Amino acid sequence: MNTRYLTHVRKIFRTYDAPPEVIRSYQKQWVKSVRQLGDKWLVAKPIERIQ
Repeated sequence: MNTRYLTHVRKIFRTYDAPPEVIRSYQKQWVKSVRQLGDKWLVAKPIERIQ
């Protein structure tokens, strides 16, 4: 896994109350879907604030 995605996904799933193997499965699924989306992922490109 990309280390940038890995650190982000660990923050996201830190609060899940599930067995470690389930959390790891969710993390892998999340990273896979984000990679497939590429730059269409909302957080991939910075969004400018409207003033």
